[in-house]
This record gives sequence, C-alpha cells and structure tokens, in this order.
Amino acid sequence: LRPAVGIAAIQLGIPKKMLAVVVPDEEGNSQEFALANARIVSESVQLSYLKNGEGCLSVEKEHQGLVPRHARITVKAYDLLQDKEITIKASDYLAIVLQHEIDHFSGTLFYDRINQNDPWHAEKDSIIIE
Repeated sequence: LRPAVGIAAIQLGIPKKMLAVVVPDEEGNSQEFALANARIVSESVQLSYLKNGEGCLSVEKEHQGLVPRHARITVKAYDLLQDKEITIKASDYLAIVLQHEIDHFSGTLFYDRINQNDPWHAEKDSIIIE
C-alpha cells in the first residue's frame, strides 16, 4: 500500500476512461472528483513541474526528473460524485494530478514525459511546485 491522490480505472485492470482524485488544498480541505470520460479541452502554454518529480502507483521503480505539465487546464467530464457533467478549471497541483491521471487513458506514464537528455531541465518561465 502506497499513498496517492489519484487513480485511473485502467490501473485496476478496468479498461474504462474513469479516474478518481482527492487533492488536498492549502487550507486543509480537499477537492474530490470521480470522473468518467474526462478530457482536457484547453491548456496553458506555460508549463509547471513538481519540484521533486512525480511517482505513480503503477510504477515500482523510481524515475527521477521533472515532468512537464501545463500550468492551467480546463477539463470536461461527468462527475459521478455530483451526478452531472462538469467543467473543472485547474491550476497548480490539481492540474498536474488531473493530467497525470488522464495520461493513463492513452497509456502514457509520467516517466515518458521526462527529458531523457536532461531530466531536471525546466523550461523558462515555468512554475515549480513545491
């Protein structure tokens, strides 16, 4: 058992475009979604990274390096918790988590996005999230 903030159905062997996330915010609350058919409908040019890289429940081995993600995204999906179609405007950590989980839909893992020639390279004007 390892701690996590998100999981996609495919990680459990269920070939559906479904994901669940519980992302804590700075005030001690959390944003919780159980999304079906989530898709990114817009994304910023500006990139962001987690300072210490990413991990994944599906990946045993540690892969060091920055994982480039869009700093801001808009996601449309059906939220099973709210029982309705929703639009999420996400930034910072929530945006990274949603992109990570949505990547699972296409079989992309976080380490596929790490620059193999310079794993800790950050693009100019990018946001580093602690």
